Amino acid sequence: MVLINDGSALNVCPFRTALTIGLDMETIIPSPLIVRAYDNTSRKVMGTFKAPCKIGPMETIVEFHVMDITPNYNLILGRA
Repeated sequence: MVLINDGSALNVCPFRTALTIGLDMETIIPSPLIVRAYDNTSRKVMGTFKAPCKIGPMETIVEFHVMDITPNYNLILGRA
């Protein structure tokens, strides 16, 4: 099964996760973007970063939006 992004998806990386994987504020590019959620709440995006992601045989560069949020999920990292 494959999820195809039609351009409306947003790849969010919580700020705490960004720090945990070794990113610092010099790596994160500031962004003026404000994200509005389905329940009409708004949150400011701290910045963005791009990272290579490999899914099966396909490798691509993915842009992540760093936000200071407490998510109900954990980042799942691939294992060798």
